Amino acid sequence: MQYRFLSDDFSVRLPWFYFDKDFSRAKPNRVWSFEVNGLTGLAPGKYDLRFVLPDGMESVETSWDGEVFENLPAVTGIIDIHSRQIEHFMFSLYWRDSGEAAAPPVREIWLTPAGKSFPDDFANTRPYDTYRRETKLEERPVSRDWNWFYPALTKPGADLDELKAMVREIAEWAARRQVVDPEAIHYGAVYSEEDKYDFQDAAAAAVLFMRMFRWTGEPAWRLRAESARDYVYKGQHRDEANPVRFGGFPSMRGFESRDFCRLAYPLPAVNGVTTCIIGNLLIKLFEEGMKPRQRDCEALLHIAVWIANNESHPGVFRHHEGDERGGGGYGDCQNSNGLGTGAMARIITFLDKREFPPNSGHGDCQPSNAMGAGALQRIITFLEGRAACKNPAWRAAVRRGIDRMLAGQEAIGEWPYCFAAVGQRGQNYGDEGLPPHGMGLYHLLLAVEAEPYRGDKRICRMLRRAALWYLCLVEIEPETGSVNLAYTRDSNGLAFSSFSWCRFMCAASLFRIGEIIGEPEPFRAMALNLIKTIHTHYWNHDNPERAPVQASMHKELKPVTWIQAAEWDGVLLLEMIDRLEGDETNES
Repeated sequence: MQYRFLSDDFSVRLPWFYFDKDFSRAKPNRVWSFEVNGLTGLAPGKYDLRFVLPDGMESVETSWDGEVFENLPAVTGIIDIHSRQIEHFMFSLYWRDSGEAAAPPVREIWLTPAGKSFPDDFANTRPYDTYRRETKLEERPVSRDWNWFYPALTKPGADLDELKAMVREIAEWAARRQVVDPEAIHYGAVYSEEDKYDFQDAAAAAVLFMRMFRWTGEPAWRLRAESARDYVYKGQHRDEANPVRFGGFPSMRGFESRDFCRLAYPLPAVNGVTTCIIGNLLIKLFEEGMKPRQRDCEALLHIAVWIANNESHPGVFRHHEGDERGGGGYGDCQNSNGLGTGAMARIITFLDKREFPPNSGHGDCQPSNAMGAGALQRIITFLEGRAACKNPAWRAAVRRGIDRMLAGQEAIGEWPYCFAAVGQRGQNYGDEGLPPHGMGLYHLLLAVEAEPYRGDKRICRMLRRAALWYLCLVEIEPETGSVNLAYTRDSNGLAFSSFSWCRFMCAASLFRIGEIIGEPEPFRAMALNLIKTIHTHYWNHDNPERAPVQASMHKELKPVTWIQAAEWDGVLLLEMIDRLEGDETNES
C-alpha cells in the first residue's frame, strides 16, 4: 500500500506551550504537527518516506516525537527517509520553522513499504482524501488574546475550605437518601435522583461517609460506610463457571430503561465501565481507613479476574459484556482500555501489600484465553501467608493496557473515542471529546502514577499533552469571568459535554498530572477555577432533596441514568483536598 499525502490537508500549527513550559507570555507557534489517523490499510512495519518540498526550500527541521529535532537536508527539493517504523494505523511527525509561514515547510509526503520504489508517475496519484484535519483551535478562546485568557485561567479559585464544604454537603445529602432499614433489599444504597439504587453510587458514598467519620469521629458515619459497602457486593456476579460475568457488576437503569432499576436476581449483563470504577472506589474506601476483611479482598480479586477474563484483544478491555471491538487491531473503546488498565493496576498494588488466608479454593478462577497473544494465564489462587497478586500475567495485562492507551493518543493530546478512528470524538478541540477523554485519562493516571511508569519521559510528555488539550477547551464566561470547559449549548439532546462530572474528573486529573510531571501550574489553578465555577453557578443551595451539585450545565436537561454522579464528584474533590493539604491518606 502506497500513500500520497498533501501536507496542507493534515498539518496544523500547535500552540507554543506544547513545547515550552513558560506560559507567562504568548510566543510564536513554531511547530507544525503533521498527522494522519485511521490508516487501517497500513500494516505495522517499516516504510520509506519522501518529503516533497516547496521550491527554494533546502532543508527542514524534523522531529518524530516533538522533542528532538534534526535538520534534514534536501536534494533537488526531495528528502528521502528509509525504513521508518509505523504502527497503530497512525502516521505522525513534526516540523519547525520561524512561526511566520502560512504553509508547512513540506508540500507532500509519499509513503511506501520499505524497499519498494515509487512509480515514475506517482506525483499524479490521487492524494489521500478520506478526511481533512481540522483541529478547530481557532474557535477557542485560548487562541485569541493570551494576555486576557491566561490571567483569567489562573486567578484564585476554590480554596481548601470551600472544597471541604462541598464534600460535606454532598455527603450529608447522600446520607439523607441512604436506605437505613436493615430489612430492605436496598439497605445501604443511596437513592439516586435518577430513580435507581446504584452500586457505583453506593461505593462512592461509602468513601465519603468514611471521610466524614475521619473528620467528625462520629461512629454513625462509619456504619453508613459499612452498609453502603455491603450493598455494593450485592451487585457482583459470583458464578465462577461464567468467566464472562464472574466478578463484574451491572449498571442500574432508571428513567429511560425500566429493565433494571431495582435490585433483582439473576443479575443482568456486566458493564465494564461500572466494574472498573467500583474497583477503584473500593480501594479508596480502604485507603480512607476502613479495615479490609477477607470478603473485601476477595471482591477486589474477583474484579481483577473479570478484567483479566475480558481482555478481548491485547490491551483491549471490554466496555460491556459482548463488546468485541478491536478485533482488527482498531476500533476498540479507548476509555474502557484506560478503565481496565487503571483498575487492574490499583487492585494489584493494593492486594500486593496485604496477606490474608486462603478460602478453601473460593476465588480460584480459570480465565479463558483472550484471543491468542492476549491470553492470560490462570489467575492466582489465594495462598496462605503470601500476597494475593504476585502474578506476572496480571502485570503484563496492565503493561499491554498502558501501551494500548499511549499508542492511541493524537498529537494534540486527545484520545479518539475508538482506537484509530476518524470523526468519532477525535482529531480536534471539540467538546464532544470531553467525556471519553476524561474517563480514559483519569484511569490511565491510576496505572502510571507509580513505578515503574512514574517519571518515564515519554509518558510524562503524553500526560502533559492530555492536560493541554483540556486547557485548549477552556472557555471564559464573559458575563462572570468564570472558567468552564466548552459544552454543547443545545439542551434538547444528550448534551454529553455539559455533564458536571466531566469537570470534576478534569480537575482531579489535572492535579494528578501536575504532580506526576512536576509541573503543577497552570493546571492546578485551572482545576480550582473549574470547581469554583461549579460551586458558584451550578450548585443547588436551596433544595435539600436535590443533589448539591447540578448534574449538568443545563439545569433542566432531560435526565438519564448516568448524568448525576454527585457521590463520585465528592470523591474526586477528596483527591484534590489531599493534595492541597500535602497529606497522603493512610492505608488501613
